[in-house]
Amino acid sequence: MKRALSYLFSVGLVISFGQPAFSWGDMGHETVGEIAERHLSTKAKKFVRNIVGIEPLSLSATWPDKVRNDSRFTAKDYSKFRPYHFHEVVFGFEAPLQTSLVKKSADTILSKVPKLLLDPNVEIEVRQIWYRYFVHVVGDVHQPLHVGNGWDRGANLCKVHWLKTTPAKEKVPNLHSVWDSKIPDEFLSDFTAAGGRGWFGYYQLTNMLLEPIEDRNAQTTRQFNQEFTQDLINLPINGWYEESMNEHKNVYPDKTEVTHPKDRVYCTYIDPVTKEFSNDNFDEEKLPILDKEYIDTAKKIIRKRLILGGLRLAAQLNEMAKLASPELLSSKRESKLLQKAQLEN
Repeated sequence: MKRALSYLFSVGLVISFGQPAFSWGDMGHETVGEIAERHLSTKAKKFVRNIVGIEPLSLSATWPDKVRNDSRFTAKDYSKFRPYHFHEVVFGFEAPLQTSLVKKSADTILSKVPKLLLDPNVEIEVRQIWYRYFVHVVGDVHQPLHVGNGWDRGANLCKVHWLKTTPAKEKVPNLHSVWDSKIPDEFLSDFTAAGGRGWFGYYQLTNMLLEPIEDRNAQTTRQFNQEFTQDLINLPINGWYEESMNEHKNVYPDKTEVTHPKDRVYCTYIDPVTKEFSNDNFDEEKLPILDKEYIDTAKKIIRKRLILGGLRLAAQLNEMAKLASPELLSSKRESKLLQKAQLEN
């Protein structure tokens, strides 16, 4: 079984078993958080604990998605937070117009929150919100379609067929939902076919992704470190966006070269300037079919993006901790807190 799982890892599969298929919103974010947790420095652990106590990064990572359904976050209030989940690099426009088209985005969080978290005068409740959004958004921008082209809402307006022509009774999925759930459904089949049994969650997924370094095998550790170099981990944040944008050539199933997002016959679009919706070029008869080759490529992309997201999140928090004042590093030991929390009969 271990050999089978090692094979799955080697070809870049991400898997799930015994539960509903995960999306980037849950299992993906939890995995990014868990990878980061395992790479925090001692100082960073104190820095994090000073903000949210013993709450694990895997839980903090999903919080911004969970509050969408919290009654205290009304549609009006939450609309102020919604743009933080995406970063749009609007195709066809250069600065300064580019900047004016996207006034608030994931970049707002990633560029401003680190400095704000280091301010001891900010209320702890506010720091907790900022911190959780920061953890979440690092994961978001490593999903290629969360760095959008400004025209198709992160491919939510692009329709595709899955593996074979979608039956008439089945809703045709959009490309964004494929990356959220359809591809992970296939990972379940792969795991089952390899003899996988029992519960498989983000913790087990992280074990598989980090197996080359956690098994302390010199050869696999060397290969892992050659793929995920310190220079790559420390890439400036603008480079993260560029990476996701560069993956669009693999994410969008274009059979011929497309010179502009609005030219895709399987997508409708919203003009980023006028905000007007258009389906001028959309052709229901020409929806692309996502085949096995496409899916295998997508799995490899997801594997690398999850690992990079986790390693980069840890690096960001480790750097903040180095700059933090002593009062932001004061926290009680986890073991003592957990011991006090235990109730006796």
